[in-house]
Amino acid sequence: MFFGILDPATGIVTYVNGGHPPAVVMDAAGKVKARLKPTGPAVGIFSGVEFEIGQTSLDPGDTLFVFSDGVTDARDPANKLYTEKCLLSLLEPSAATSTALLDRIDNALHAHIGSADQFDDITMMAIMRKNNLETPAA
Repeated sequence: MFFGILDPATGIVTYVNGGHPPAVVMDAAGKVKARLKPTGPAVGIFSGVEFEIGQTSLDPGDTLFVFSDGVTDARDPANKLYTEKCLLSLLEPSAATSTALLDRIDNALHAHIGSADQFDDITMMAIMRKNNLETPAA
């Protein structure tokens, strides 16, 4: 489980990562700035666990990308994993929108899977912080 709260005014993201792969913070060019590592074990494994609370910042133009292990563990018909290396290679160049980034990854992932059965859930989320200095077009 990954749970985060973004303050759009400051760009501060407060989060808990319960055993998910490290989320990715990318700059406007698509370069990885930070990885948001787990702040506790996978949710539901142990009772009474207290999770640390993490915090990071998104600058204008930055993107937060969160994904489940079902993305990197996706298998092709020959049973070859998609891998985190393949996934991270799709982050550059940056996409114009978070939807465009997700579409790029989804298309590549499904091309990899091909006719193979889906192995696990495939869950992804991307949030792009807009430039606060942008003014609406007249």
